[in-house]
Amino acid sequence: MHAQPVLFTVREAAAALGIDPRTVHRWVNSGRLTPAKRVGGGYVFAGSEVARAASAPRPRCGPRHARSGWC
Repeated sequence: MHAQPVLFTVREAAAALGIDPRTVHRWVNSGRLTPAKRVGGGYVFAGSEVARAASAPRPRCGPRHARSGWC
């Protein structure tokens, strides 16, 4: 019997990564996060892909965001 891979929805991946779901979509569009497949019009991500994205270095905030205290 095969073990089922762990899959994350956009909301679950966003929560695991500590980012907004809209950012998950931006990361998919930029190639930073690769979906395993599309289900019902939405993305599903393998747990290994979410873990890889979590361990990848994040870009530093620009001066505008740093001044606002956003990051």
